Order: sequence, then C-alpha cells, then structure tokens
Amino acid sequence: MKETLEKIKGKFRLDNRYLPYGIVAGVLIAIILIWTLVAKVFVPGNRYNGAQALMAAGKFQQAMEEFTALGSFRDAADCAKESQYAYGCQLLEQGLYTEATAQFKALGDYSDARDKISQVRYAAADELLQEGKYDEAASAFYALGGYSDAADRILAARYDKGESLLALGKFDEAEATFEALGDYSDAAQRVRQVRYQRADTQLRAGKYNEARDGFAALGTYSDAAQRAADVDLEISYVQAGQLVKDGAYSDAVTSYEKLGDYKDSAELARSARYAWAQQEFQACDYDQAEALFTALGDYSDAPQQLENVIEARNAQHYSDAEQLLEVGNYQSAILVFEQLGDYSDAAQRAQEAAYAWAEECYAAQDYDKAEELFTGLGNYSDAPQQAAQVRNSRLFHTVARDTTQLRKSIAAGNTFTAAVRENGTVIIAGTDKDGITDAMNWRDIFALDAGYAHLVGLTKDGTVVAAGSNKYGQCDVSEWSDIISVAAGANHTVGLRADGTVVATGYNLDGQCDVSSWKDIIAVAAGGYHTLGLRADGTVVATGENSSGQCNVADWGNISAIAAGFDHTIGLRSNGTVVTAGSNGNGKCEVSDWKEIVAVAGGFDHTVGLRADGTALAVGFAIYGACDVEQWTDIVQIACGYDHTVGLRSDGTVVAVGNSSKGRCDVGEWTKIRTGGEKDADDASEDDDNHRFHGGH
Repeated sequence: MKETLEKIKGKFRLDNRYLPYGIVAGVLIAIILIWTLVAKVFVPGNRYNGAQALMAAGKFQQAMEEFTALGSFRDAADCAKESQYAYGCQLLEQGLYTEATAQFKALGDYSDARDKISQVRYAAADELLQEGKYDEAASAFYALGGYSDAADRILAARYDKGESLLALGKFDEAEATFEALGDYSDAAQRVRQVRYQRADTQLRAGKYNEARDGFAALGTYSDAAQRAADVDLEISYVQAGQLVKDGAYSDAVTSYEKLGDYKDSAELARSARYAWAQQEFQACDYDQAEALFTALGDYSDAPQQLENVIEARNAQHYSDAEQLLEVGNYQSAILVFEQLGDYSDAAQRAQEAAYAWAEECYAAQDYDKAEELFTGLGNYSDAPQQAAQVRNSRLFHTVARDTTQLRKSIAAGNTFTAAVRENGTVIIAGTDKDGITDAMNWRDIFALDAGYAHLVGLTKDGTVVAAGSNKYGQCDVSEWSDIISVAAGANHTVGLRADGTVVATGYNLDGQCDVSSWKDIIAVAAGGYHTLGLRADGTVVATGENSSGQCNVADWGNISAIAAGFDHTIGLRSNGTVVTAGSNGNGKCEVSDWKEIVAVAGGFDHTVGLRADGTALAVGFAIYGACDVEQWTDIVQIACGYDHTVGLRSDGTVVAVGNSSKGRCDVGEWTKIRTGGEKDADDASEDDDNHRFHGGH
C-alpha cells in the first residue's frame, strides 16, 4: 500500500523541468475564470442597471430591448414586459395608436394589456371624431362593441356629422343623418331645424317656390307657417313680373293666375298671355299660338291674330309634310296631311304617302305594317291587290323563320337521324358511331342540327351541347352562351348569338370558321366545308371552300332563309322562289321553277323544298330514294342527311326516305316531336323510348 501511495504522489509531483509551463497554464485558467465571472455576473449586472436607468428616464423601448437581451438574468423577463407595457402606454399618449396596439397585443395576458388594446382603439376613434372623420369614427366605435360608452359614441359621431353637414349647408345629407338617429338626443328637433334653415337659405337665394314649400311643410314649427304665408303672395307677384321681363310668358301666366285677384294679377295674366301668343307665332309654333289667341277671346286684336296664325300654320304644315314625304318619313307626313283636313290637296297627298310607306314596309319585310297600310287605303290605286300579296309573303316569311331558321326540331347526319321531343329530350335513329347516342341524355333542348358524324343541341338557356366525333374540335361548344341558333357542317359547328354575331369551331382549313367579323346575322347554315350567314337586310355572306362556287352569294338579295349542302348553297327568297349556287351534280341546283316554297334543305347531292301547303319536292341524286318526297303531306320541317331526307309532320310524327341502312330511316314510331320550337317541356311526360336507341349499329 505504501508503495502504491508513493506511486500516486509521484504521478502528480511536478517535475522541475515543466514548472514554467505549469505557471503559464495556471495564469490562463485564472484569466478564463475571471472573464467568465465578469461575463456572467458583472457585465449583465451593469446592463441590467443600465436598462433600469432607461426605464427611469422614460426610454421604454430601449429598456425593453435591453431587458429582452438579458434573457433569464435576474428578473429581466418581467422587466422586459413591464417596459413594453410602459412603452405601449407611451405610444398611446403620443397618439401612435397602431404602434401602441401592436405592443399591447404582443403582451398577451400581461396585466391589463387586453383592456389597453380597447383603450387604444377607443382613443383612436375619439381622435377620428375630433378630426371630423365622423363615418370612420362611428365605424371604429362600432368595432369596440360593448367597451365603455362606445355605443353612445357611435351615435355622438353621427350627431356631430349631422352638425358638420348643417354648418356646411349640406341640408339633404344633414337631414338624412339626423333622421337616422331616431330619438337620440334632440335629433328629431334638429331635423326640423335643418329643414327650416334649408328653406331660409332657399329664400335668400331667390328659390321662392322651394322656400315656400319648405316652410309650409314644417307646419307649426317655430314661425314656419307665417313665413310660408308671407313669402307666397308677394314673392310670386314679383317673380311673375320678372318672368315677363325675361320673356318667360308661359311661366308668368301661370304665376299671375295662381295669384287670383291679388293686385292687378288678372289683367297682367291676359297681357302676358297675349305676349306669349305673339312669341309662339313668331317662333312658328302655330298650334300653341292658336290655342293662346283662342283663349284670349276678344282681348285686343286676338281674333285677327288667330286667323293669321291658322293660315300660316296650314301653309307651313303642308310644306313640312312635303319635305317629310320627300325624305321618306311617310308616317310623319301622313299625320301632318291628315291634320290639314280639306286644306289644298292634303287628303290626296296623305293617301300617296301611305301607299309609298306601305311599299317600303313590304320591301323591308314588315308585313304586318304593310298589310295594315294597304288595307287602310281601301280602293286607292291597287291597294287591295297589294294587301293580298303582302299576306302571301308574310306566310312564306313566317313559316321559313319559325320552322327552318331558328327552331329546327329534326336533323340528319351521315348515318343517323335525330329529333327533339316535346319534353326537351332527344331521340336518335341510326348508328351510334363516335357516341352520337350520348345526346339522348340531354335535357331542355330547344333546337338541334347534325353534321357528318356529330350532333349539336341548343338549350333553352342559350347554351350549346354536342355529341359524336370531335376529331377537329367540332364539339368544343361548352363555353358558348347567348346562342339562339346552331348549324353543323361536315366537321365544324356554327352558333348564332342573340346580338347577331357568330361563333364557330372545328375544322377550319378552308376558312369555314372565319366568322368573327360577321354582324347583323339572323340565321346561319353550314355545308360540307363552307358556312353561310343571312343578314337582317336579306343579303347573304359566306366563307370557306369555294371550289364549286358554293360561296358565290354576294349578289343575292331579298333572302328569307338559307341552307347548305355538301358543295352547294340554297337561298329562299321572300317571294317563295329559290336560288342556288355551287355544284349542280345530279341536277341538285335545278330549282328555278320552284315557287310557294317556305323552307329549304340540302344534302350531300340533293336539295329539298317545303311548300306552304305542307307538301315537299326534291331534286338531285335519287338512287337511294332520298328525293322520293312527293307523297308527303302536312310537313312543317325538313332536313337532309348524306343520302336520306327527313320530314316532320304537324302532328309531331316523322317520315324519312333514302338510304335506310344502319336504321337511319327507322322513325315511323316516333311521336311527340316538337313542331313549333317554343312549346314548354316542363309538364311533358317522358315515354319509355326517350332513353332507348332506335335503329341499328
């Protein structure tokens, strides 16, 4: 054991050789210990004392920062909150409300910091009130809810706003403000004061009528009734005299007549009326002058002046009527001629004007007005014959518009046929290629049209749906709106907006979708690779492929309906004849002898027309029997597919002829197909076959 202890002692015994190094190490350790003591005790203590001094000096923000930096030293954390609280109070006193709010929010539940936030907001609201920012102040007090007297201060802010508006002479706003205060303070009394002050201001501004009405409306308030009575008579008398000086004789007469027997008002009223009559005579307002001189009776030379007025008026009116007739303002011309009675040849000129107007209305396809005018002319010239012609034209026009242009209930594609039922659903016969039968899930359909392998439907709300092939985007119509008519070409789709503009989508290699510049369009049609638009003036515009001249329609006029085949175009004139352009393969454009036509349709290589009597006729490719329509009767709509034809009867049934492969002509059992296009579908029942596909694949 003794030896072991000696070994241990020897282990820690200093070797004299290493004594200097030991001393240096000891000194370094002492320095480190001293520095640590200074860093952890003396320096923080000094900084703590400095922060206390800053607090005492009112430099709370700096003190807060110092205490925060001291971390857990002594009670620095508590002192930091105390200094932050004091800093928030300091900001509040300085009116720095936003900054003060931020400090108090940061303190959370410390002391009454949360209450201080409300105090800050209250002070901010009060400052807004003092600055005259009444609405902002009211909003700020409202945000305080039940704090202190914030609810009362809201009303006070609005009351002060009313006072400010009154001081500025903004009486209407002031009145509205006080009225909104209800029974707060003396707000009701202030409303009456505002009205009184407004009337007084109006009086001083020479607004006598307004002032009088204002005082009168105040009833027994103050001396309002007396002031109204005092203002009324004398001011009106003076005002009437000034009106005469200003040449405002009409107003002067009114004012003097209201005064009754006050002073010489009655005599002055007659004098003003005479001057007024002379004024109107000089201004060529003969009707007014006549009325005024008539009312004067035998006053002065009023009877003679009356005769002069009548003669001048008749001459002027006759001249005016002639000018109106010359510029084509027939309605006004007729009215003036008729008012002239037996003056000169006015009656004859009225008939001539009515006849010219009727012709203009007829040319513009305003058939109702044209018939009314021709009928009203009796046996004048050939008016009876013209009236009959108008009635025939209206028939053609109406049928064409209502059944073919905007409300197509049947459509024929390449290998399918579709129709809209009375209940707004769609029924289909033929192949289901590319998902055509998806259309049988549609609802609220108003009209439809078919392309080569796609189907387009128009809903009652002006949106558009599509089914079938979408190889070229021809079915991308979901974003369309405000559409009133649709048309489908081989691989493109066209929509007519209610404002007369046109949209299109799909295959556009030939420019058949370049329709964005079109306007004033009332109907559209789509062929194989071309698009047609019918303008309101009866002309036609076209775009797309023109290899066969199918777009050569620029010289067409008086057109009431349009249709497009694969490479030809059909136009229905308002007189019931038909014009075509494009390829005449198989004689499909040989329609020059057609008449009394009310609707047209075009297929791949054939053309079909619907007569006014409900029969049909067709020309063109007839191998499959697509033109065998001569036996049809009671037809109201027609549609052409690639090589088949479909007709809708007035009883809602459908007939079809042509290539019947794939079931495209299997429509014999269809019923309740919409015939007018406007029948509501809300109460219509759905048959079992609404959701059943008809035909083969």
